[in-house]
Amino acid sequence: MNWPLTRLVAGWTCGVWLVLTAWQVTVPPPTAEDWIAEEPLRTAGCPGLRPLLAAWKEELSLHDWTIEIECGMNPALKNHLGRVRTTPSTKSARIWIRDGLPRGYQNYVLVHELVHVGVHASRWWVPEDQENETFVEAGASRVFFSRAREVRQRMVREVQRRGRAAATAGPEATVRARTLEGVRHAALAGPS
Repeated sequence: MNWPLTRLVAGWTCGVWLVLTAWQVTVPPPTAEDWIAEEPLRTAGCPGLRPLLAAWKEELSLHDWTIEIECGMNPALKNHLGRVRTTPSTKSARIWIRDGLPRGYQNYVLVHELVHVGVHASRWWVPEDQENETFVEAGASRVFFSRAREVRQRMVREVQRRGRAAATAGPEATVRARTLEGVRHAALAGPS
């Protein structure tokens, strides 16, 4: 074995590692304003979030909760992308999502707030050594990025099933088919 070469490579590797660790710069997490400035505003209101709410409630086992979505601009919550207010005794929640976010961000904020509902409902417990928001963020990311495609496919299948049922229902089927078609487009568009 060539010991001088081995020592050179080991020394060089340790030196590079030391230089890289000494130059590490902590990057603060982006604020809501940074997140919005990064992407163009694409949506007005919350198009397509109502069917997504039903699908995510089922995915997160919150189907026994009554949850309402409200979209808009709230000056009091200017640094937030979404907020939730829960009432565990009545199993109800109201989710506010900032208006003007791209559709994919709105979907992610919806999942994030639903995880908050799950924590408030005592479906999940937050470890003592972890902050509540850190736990919710990690859980929302894990659920959203692993299940978003499945939820979208389930929504499309449900819309197709309803469309077939509406087509055989009679004259009022055309009105229902148009409504369902609008939901189908929202489901197929997905995160942008």
